Amino acid sequence: MPLAPHDPWLLKLLAVAKTRPAMWVPGPETVRNLETYLIGYRQAREDLGMPEFGAGEEDLLEDFTQWLAKRLRSEKQLCWAGFIDEVDPGPKNVQSFFRLFVEFLRERGISLPEPEDAAWPPQRATFPPISKSVASSAAVSPRRRIRKSSAGRS
Repeated sequence: MPLAPHDPWLLKLLAVAKTRPAMWVPGPETVRNLETYLIGYRQAREDLGMPEFGAGEEDLLEDFTQWLAKRLRSEKQLCWAGFIDEVDPGPKNVQSFFRLFVEFLRERGISLPEPEDAAWPPQRATFPPISKSVASSAAVSPRRRIRKSSAGRS
């Protein structure tokens, strides 16, 4: 079933990313690359007129940041990725993120869904069929249209 704009998505995405980080984290498997991916995904949702997070997820990463600061007894003003870098500056520290994030969720009585239950990416929404007039105009490539229009100008 396709996701509606307000449906939760973050935990589903993280559940599947946890099983095979290299598929979801661009470049080296660092927490900074995961953070960048999530920022880009959230921005894309916003660009499409959707909320950055689904219902109930709005404060999850901010709460995780505060939890990390308290757990590490740190007064530094860092984001969650910064705290993970402090704990594990290694080249594959995304694993440390998942370990600590799962611990954070467990303390709140939440768990990541099983990857097979996460169904990520969500099914595509179905759209009505394209009318024949729209389909035929789309079949002509932009380059071909330019040639036709410029051919009569010489």
